[in-house]
Order: sequence, then C-alpha cells, then structure tokens
Amino acid sequence: MAHVLIASLGDSPIVVTSMVNLLQQGVPEQEIDPVPIERVLVLYPRDQPHIRDGLEMIQTYCCCQHVEPCGLPFDDTRSFNDGLTFLRQVQDVLQQTQKAHDEVYLSVAGGRKGMSALLAILGFFYDHIQGVFHVLDKYEDIQERKNFHSLDELVSFYLKDDPRLPGLMNPATENLELIQLPYEHLADAHNLRTWLWNEDPEAEVPVHLERVAPEDLGFWRMLFQKAGSSERLNTIRLSPTAQKQLSHKERQFQPYFTMSKLQNPQWARKRSRKNGGCHLTWKGADNTMFHIAKIGNCAERVLWYQDTQHVVCAELAIEQDGKKYIPINSNTAIDKDYCAQKSAADYPPKFPAALTTPSDDAILIAPVGKSPMVVTQAYTLLQQQGVNISQVALVFPRQNGTIMKGIRLLREVFATKDIALLEHPVPTPDANSTETCRTFFQQIVESIAHLRKQFPAADLRMLLSGGRKGMSALALLAAQHTHISHVYHTLICDPDLENRIEHECAIEQLLILPGTPQRVERMFLERYPSEQCIVFEIPVISLAPGSQ
Repeated sequence: MAHVLIASLGDSPIVVTSMVNLLQQGVPEQEIDPVPIERVLVLYPRDQPHIRDGLEMIQTYCCCQHVEPCGLPFDDTRSFNDGLTFLRQVQDVLQQTQKAHDEVYLSVAGGRKGMSALLAILGFFYDHIQGVFHVLDKYEDIQERKNFHSLDELVSFYLKDDPRLPGLMNPATENLELIQLPYEHLADAHNLRTWLWNEDPEAEVPVHLERVAPEDLGFWRMLFQKAGSSERLNTIRLSPTAQKQLSHKERQFQPYFTMSKLQNPQWARKRSRKNGGCHLTWKGADNTMFHIAKIGNCAERVLWYQDTQHVVCAELAIEQDGKKYIPINSNTAIDKDYCAQKSAADYPPKFPAALTTPSDDAILIAPVGKSPMVVTQAYTLLQQQGVNISQVALVFPRQNGTIMKGIRLLREVFATKDIALLEHPVPTPDANSTETCRTFFQQIVESIAHLRKQFPAADLRMLLSGGRKGMSALALLAAQHTHISHVYHTLICDPDLENRIEHECAIEQLLILPGTPQRVERMFLERYPSEQCIVFEIPVISLAPGSQ
C-alpha cells in the first residue's frame, strides 16, 4: 500500500512538484492533514517533446523519489477519441492502484482543462480515491512575483543547468493556494463497475442507472469493458450529403449517432443476422468498403465506411418494400451497383455526428471565468447538432472586474440572437480557494433548483468548458447531485486555430472591436471553420442516495 498522487501534465510541470510539496506539508487552517506521497503517476502526451522535458524536470526535482510516467498516445486532447483514450488510461491506472490497495489523490492542476475535467469523472467509481486537489499561484497576476513559470522558461534553465532551477521547480508553499475540491463517490461503486463490465441483460439495473438512457450507458460500458475489446472505437463523422439528410430526419436516426453500435468497428463490419439484422457490404469505385445495416427492427438505414480515424456516415436511407434502401430526398436505391460508382471522395468526413439528444426547450447552464467565448461557442455547436437552447444560465464570480466585462459581452451578443440570459452571480472574486470553491459549488446547486422551480418543463444541461479548471470539476459534481444527465465539453481540434481563437476572443481583444457585429462574428464562430470545433456529451451517472 502506498499514498499515490495521479496528476495530468501539460505546460506547467511546477504544478506537479508544488502539489506534492503542499500535500506532504498539509494545510492545518484548511484541515488538510499531511499526506506522505510516495509515488507520483504523471499522465502526459508522449508525442510532445517539450512536455517530455517537463516530465524529466519533475523526475529530477520532485520531492517524491518515485515519479512514474504514463505516456498518452496523442499530442493533446483535441478530439473525442483523445478524450476517450485519456479516460481509458486513467481507468487502467485506477485499476492498478486499487489492486495494490493504494490511497490515491487526484490533481486537476496540470494539463488541458479537458483533461482536468475528465480526470475526475472516473474517480467517482473508485472509493480508494481520498481527495481531488487543485493548486493556484497566489501571485499569478503579478509578473515579478509569479511562481508558475512557463515551460519554455524552465527548459532554458534546464538546458543551461542553471542552479536556480531547483528553487523554481519548488516554490515556497506560502506563495501557493492548495484547494480541496468537493468530491464524492458513487454508492456501491464496486458493484456498479462490475455490472457495467458484464452487463447481464437479465440482471436488475442498479439504482444509479435508472435515470441514464440506454444509449448513454454505452459510453460507460465501453470504458469498463476496455479489456475485452481489441479495437479502438472511432468517432462518427457525417458527409455533407448525410448532414443535409439528417437535418430532415434527426430524431429518426438518433440511435445511430449516440454512443452505441456505429462506434464499435466489430459491429460495423459484422454480416450476421443476429443481434440487429443483416449487414451488407459493397465495394466502391476506389475499393472503399461501404456498409449498410439496421439497428433492431427500425426502417432507418445508414450507409457508412471507415477511414483511419472515423466511421463516416455517407448517406441516410429508409428501407422500402423489405429490400430497397432509398436515400432521403432521392428515388435511387442504394445497392451494389450504386456503391460501385461511389468513392470515399464523394463522402468526405466533414461534420461531427449529432451525439447529443435533441431538445425542444433546453437551458444551458454555464460557469463563466475569463473566457466568455466558450459559452457562445458551445451554444453555436449545440444548435448545429439539433439541441435548441432557449436560454443560457450563467454562474460567475461577481466580484471580479475582468469576469464582469465578459458577462457584459455575453449580454450584448446573446441579445442579437434573442436568447435570454439568466444570471446567477456568486458573491466571491473567484473560485480560487477551498472556501470559494465550496461557495461556487453551492451556488450552482441552488441555481439549478431555482431554474427547475421557475421552468419546470425545461431540459437543463451543463457546460464544463468554462472558467477555471476547478470550476469544471465543480460543475460535474453539481450535475451528479442534481440529476442533470447531459453534460458537455468543447474542443478546438486544430492547435493553430485554437491559438488564434484564444487571442482574437480574449476579453481585451473583443472590447477594442468597433461594434457588436464584429464581436458576434467572432464569439459565435462565424469567422472560423466550425468543423474544427466540436462539442461532445459526457453522460452523467447521478449520485444516488447513500453516496458517501
């Protein structure tokens, strides 16, 4: 048995060494007892040379002697597949530490915000996790006193073997703020994991899963059944043809675009009549293998192929007369001769599939920090996927001048879309301490209760991608407490585009624009290729009565 810290690593290795120092020292005034961290497991993108340099510095200067790297097979979490791979890696680590009877502590301070939010998700299933922590620099806004230096700065010191580097990698703990985030485990977590792993159709569904849609359970099953799957699941993309067809028949085809059959390559290629009907495969003009099949006894059909990264939905069809598959808005049947004239170039994987559940009246709840554009980005992407956002509820620290400038921008641009903003201010300057995080969490929970009372028929949905990393974990926990089942995270797939958007949509840059139309153009992605921006859903398993 050992005390183990699991941390994700991005551009700031100091947050890992600082987290070790703070946990080993403890914070008496916050009732955080010292923890003798004996192992540090670092999750990092192994294809990033600079981040590997950061890992070497952690191994050299960390006060814990046993620093073990856990390389991730991508350079960053820029797609749903990357997020899924990251979750699976966390799953493996948690399984190993549980078998060793370790006590585990999670750090959400390092890596991308998406990695931090995802890191906390699986932890709800493991009761050997003792706490979730974040660390902040008390002087982050004062250049001459800051403690978390950039990776480029540290690498320059490292290459020169500068004697100041050990001190930089281990800043004085009085200059840092250790934050213990609210955190709970699912009741009877072990049995819940076992059920998801085996999924006996005859077994009684655990109480936690009564509110979870069957298609959403596929998200959790594919994580817990990873050991039994030899293939990596693919993301679903739509061709322009399928995207146009889907706009007319989205509700009918929704089962194909949830976390279910099409994401399993073995199912996609099977040709058996068992468990879902007969699958047909025809060769295209460029030797692309096109597949068509059905889910259950429905009349809807999807014609698709698989490239190296995606399941690509080429066309959507309806079965007629028992054997003919007629594309939507067409009279020509899809068959062997039809596919022989087609190629992958006719169906480029341009659009993300609608992995969300359509809604006629949804309210998006969004924690807001210093990047207000994340809210408008999520609104735009969800609207494109058929989720009708009628109102947006903002939860934000009201005693922060910069954040309030962002709130005023959101009021301005959402007014042009005739979308009502519901504001739920938190009486704090930030979510930057254990106390303010608890206050922020309580405000989210109270805001959800107020919204349900005010709009009893509304479908409430939660956005994770807003504010500080700690806010994402708080939003996730609030969703579990209040039985919100639809939680979203946004990503920008292209790193150059991400840097451009972050610069052009920074609050200071938006404020210097000449007028509202220019701000609307940027904040609602009108001047950017929206196909490079994705929103994906993380189905939430609610915390049932009896959780710890």
